[in-house]
Amino acid sequence: MSKHLDLLQKQIEAEKQRVFSHTNSNIQDLTVRSENAKRQFLQILQVFAESKRQEVLDEISSISKDKTLQPLGYEQLRRLNVEMYSTVGMKKEVQGCDNVPDRNKHIKDINDAKPNQPIKRTVYIGTDGDSTL
Repeated sequence: MSKHLDLLQKQIEAEKQRVFSHTNSNIQDLTVRSENAKRQFLQILQVFAESKRQEVLDEISSISKDKTLQPLGYEQLRRLNVEMYSTVGMKKEVQGCDNVPDRNKHIKDINDAKPNQPIKRTVYIGTDGDSTL
């Protein structure tokens, strides 16, 4: 019986070693497969990132080469406080507009700025330059 138990124990040890060996082999195989998958994934990721980077660089290059596009845009608001006085023809003192303060001062400034010769005015009507008034 003792011989039988010794034989059985040796078989159990041999089976145990075989299971450990097989498990170790499977673990090594899975490790190699996971490393290969990781390497493959990183290569795919690198290729994808490089292609996207090249697309963006091409787009930036095409925008910067196009003279009609401005790659940078901006907005601005300007407020002007402008006061203008203009007159056409001669009006008598009493025919002036009531809502123009200092009318006489403006007329004097205009008359002082006029040259001694009469002012010529040309008005173009329409899209072609041949029609003149």
